Amino acid sequence: MILRRNLSHPSVPSLRSMITSYAILMIYQRMMSACTFADLLSANGDWDIGKLSTTFTAEAISHIISVKSPDPNDTEDVIIWRWSKRHNFEVSSAYSHIFASPWDDKDQIWDLIWKNMVPQRVCLFLWLTCRQRLMTNSERCRRGLGTSAVCPRCHMADESVLHTLRDCVELKAAWMQLLAPGMREVFFQLDLHSWLRCNLSSHVALPGDDIPWRILFASLLWQLWKNQNDLVFNNLSAPTKSLVNKSLALARYYNEPLKQSSSLVHRVEQNHVWPRPPKCWVTKIIWTPRDANKLADRLAKCVNSHLFDVLTLDEPPDYLQPILAADISALHS
Repeated sequence: MILRRNLSHPSVPSLRSMITSYAILMIYQRMMSACTFADLLSANGDWDIGKLSTTFTAEAISHIISVKSPDPNDTEDVIIWRWSKRHNFEVSSAYSHIFASPWDDKDQIWDLIWKNMVPQRVCLFLWLTCRQRLMTNSERCRRGLGTSAVCPRCHMADESVLHTLRDCVELKAAWMQLLAPGMREVFFQLDLHSWLRCNLSSHVALPGDDIPWRILFASLLWQLWKNQNDLVFNNLSAPTKSLVNKSLALARYYNEPLKQSSSLVHRVEQNHVWPRPPKCWVTKIIWTPRDANKLADRLAKCVNSHLFDVLTLDEPPDYLQPILAADISALHS
């Protein structure tokens, strides 16, 4: 909705809030008791800086002149509906506005994102990337949360989504290590939406490896974004070669379940079903807070959802020793 601003409306900031000292406040009160806003205007109807400077500070004057000066022809503030020609609310206009959104739930790219064989957190990251909702410096400035849109890595361009994931001169080397010579020119020319669609729909495997490009592409994007956050929040940045090697290792790991046969999955599901207890048993499902069962929580974090193997531990791993020691200490205290 749009409001036609009028200085008499309560939503307009009071000039009293701009007074910075008690002495000036007294002058303001005496002055305003004997004059009106019209007395602070010049002959052509604009704010008179000379008259304002006798009463208000320079900071207050900068706020005052940013507000439209009073006009005798101004009308009272009214609420209007911007999405109809008569400015009156109509259900039909609201319905049309809602469904006029550029969001296309039939677009194939959403399937390419959510059905990619990468962890859900990476899929969510890809979705935010496609929607251009990553909190880059450009996005922070757009939301009024930042003052500079410049890339914190190269300081040569605004940090847009494409810049921080592809076009930054310090990150191009990562892509150049993986791209075939014939792909490089097109790769760096596509817009964001076309770039994501083209790479996430690719079924080509990496030369000399069996990793699908769509998985490796998503893996490297995720590592580049995490590395950018490390630079911003921790002032740390991994070498390009390290990012590429880690992305390759993770992509192989993500791709492993695709190579598992359906018979193996079926066998694992059949052999590890919890048997139904005898009728004499009383089964209770009790929720336990995470902090009250840190041992199980730590074990759960070590299991990857893509693996179908059953892990058997003959001895407690090293990372469980501090938790077990804390539990034993609590029992004896």
